[in-house]
Amino acid sequence: MRRIGLFPGTFDPIHEGHIEVARSALEMLGLDRIFFLVEEKPWGDKHPIEVAHRRKMVDVATSSDDRISQLVTIGDHFTIGETLPSLEQLFPEDELYFIFGADVFIHMNPEQWPGLEEIFKHYIVVFERGVLTEKRISEHARNIGVATAIVPSTHPQHSSTDVRLEAHNKAVWVPESVALYIEEHSLYQA
Repeated sequence: MRRIGLFPGTFDPIHEGHIEVARSALEMLGLDRIFFLVEEKPWGDKHPIEVAHRRKMVDVATSSDDRISQLVTIGDHFTIGETLPSLEQLFPEDELYFIFGADVFIHMNPEQWPGLEEIFKHYIVVFERGVLTEKRISEHARNIGVATAIVPSTHPQHSSTDVRLEAHNKAVWVPESVALYIEEHSLYQA
């Protein structure tokens, strides 16, 4: 039985914080593999760049570690009703660890996430983001009735929004390979 980490998100673009969380989860939780799941059309009012660019950036960012890669799933975005059953079929004998940023996790509730209890049958991993620290994550976990593993981040202030806004300084936020891809394709121009 393998321990498989699944990390859904927009990744517009993937940044050092995402990569560091994946590596920390591998080590801290003894995971065998982590797969990024790039959502084609994220929830809410986000308008990311084309999914092909976001997927390519994930590929180049993860190319140096064979334990971290990308998995393309069905559907436009991660849903418990559609995505979860396909993942369970893909990894029938494995333990699944779903990785979420604290900014996503604290908005999880049964009203907005129909079938939420189904994902709670698996392991939930939450990484700290900015002011969303262990205490706030733990409080929310108790409120919705789930146990979580909390992964600290050495890049808690990193955000894809900052990368998009800091057009002149991408290399501060993203792996060099991603910074080169952004420059080559003239993405996130101010």
